[in-house]
Amino acid sequence: MKTLLLTRPLHASRRTASDVQKEMSASFDLLISPLLEIVLCDADLQKGEWDGVIFTSEHGIHGALEAGIPKTLKAFCVGERTSEIAANAGFKVALTAETASTLADALSHSSGSLRLLYARGRHISVDLAALLQPQGIVLDQRIVYDQKAQVLSPEALVRLASPEPVVVPVFSPRSAKQLCRQLPDGVGTDRLAICLSEAVRESMAPDLFRVVRVCPRPDARHMVQCIVTGLSEPSA
Repeated sequence: MKTLLLTRPLHASRRTASDVQKEMSASFDLLISPLLEIVLCDADLQKGEWDGVIFTSEHGIHGALEAGIPKTLKAFCVGERTSEIAANAGFKVALTAETASTLADALSHSSGSLRLLYARGRHISVDLAALLQPQGIVLDQRIVYDQKAQVLSPEALVRLASPEPVVVPVFSPRSAKQLCRQLPDGVGTDRLAICLSEAVRESMAPDLFRVVRVCPRPDARHMVQCIVTGLSEPSA
């Protein structure tokens, strides 16, 4: 039986597992070993002259709400799930983009100057400020959460060193690097890595996996479809 190893923060891993289970007819072993722990940071967002807020993850939404952000702000979101969570929290979603880069491109075509709040994590993979600054968009960046690095559990390391097939979804370049640093040497197991984007794939060490795939689109729905395919197909 194949193992699905989820390394996202605990809440996100459980949600991904639930989404996969809804789509699967065959059984699989589930193992959750987070490589990141989300910790909210002290911040105060109750006052500020902003035209809107940028959310690139659900953690940014939770952190901003904890910091007292006004829900009257328009929300500019990366990802359908982030947009859905923002709307459910009470924000008016003005724009949903597939990636941070496409969000910056869409904002650069906005009429008039904008002053935006970016409720972000301590670690980011795309520098939105650098992308938006040439367009005259002022970005007020506030760190509302941190992503604390974690080590793989002993059970995860044993499973990854075994000959049994393991499917490992990877959602960010930082997680990819952390994962590869901790993997047992060689491909003793039948390891399949599924990367959310090409940027994630570029951060992987391909010699540690039998196969490395990239989602056709960088969103949760396509990742779930790729996971289901990986778990369903015959082992090598």
